[in-house]
Amino acid sequence: MKTSIPSKKSPVGIIIFSLICLFIALFAASQDNTNPEFVELSSTETSFTTQVLPVKNTQKPVKPAVESHPKTPVPTQQPPVPVQVPQNISGMGQAFNNTLISLVNQERLKAGLDVLTPNSALNRAAQLKVEDMVKNNYFAHTSPSGRTADSIRFEAGYDSALDGENLAVLFKTAPEIIAAWMNSATHKANILQTVYRDVGVATAFTVYKGQNTFFVAMEFGSGS
Repeated sequence: MKTSIPSKKSPVGIIIFSLICLFIALFAASQDNTNPEFVELSSTETSFTTQVLPVKNTQKPVKPAVESHPKTPVPTQQPPVPVQVPQNISGMGQAFNNTLISLVNQERLKAGLDVLTPNSALNRAAQLKVEDMVKNNYFAHTSPSGRTADSIRFEAGYDSALDGENLAVLFKTAPEIIAAWMNSATHKANILQTVYRDVGVATAFTVYKGQNTFFVAMEFGSGS
């Protein structure tokens, strides 16, 4: 019966075997996903590629607009205020009318003439005149319909052999009116007419040539 004798391993073989085992271990370690270095790297890459930062909106929000159609035009000038015709001689006030008469009489006194006396019928005639000018929108001694100063005085109940009429508009004070009349030959002739004895005055507010103003009518008469 033969007996086998165990052979001794060569040192070179042992070294080669050890190297092979080491290589296998290193290869296996390279495939292990639990290595901390590779986990950190993977996590960082995941954070970098998937994280979305909010973008700050710096644009101001646009307010909603409402537009009407069609557009309403804006008036460039306010329409005149309707004028209410006065029903008596108040107008600018009785004191204003008295001032006008007083200034006329001062001019007559300067010329050596008698003063004029206020007359109720001529006051009424003057009032009818200014009312007519306001209602019919004119400034003249004869209305657009042909109504004359003589006919208005007759309507008011005044009858005389000789009479006259002075008108004014766009003045602000009584002295300005008298000064303008005295600078006009025909108006001055009425103021200084020697045969006149009576006078009447009236004013009425109106809008004339786009301005708020008042009409003035002064009626003269020699009496019956």
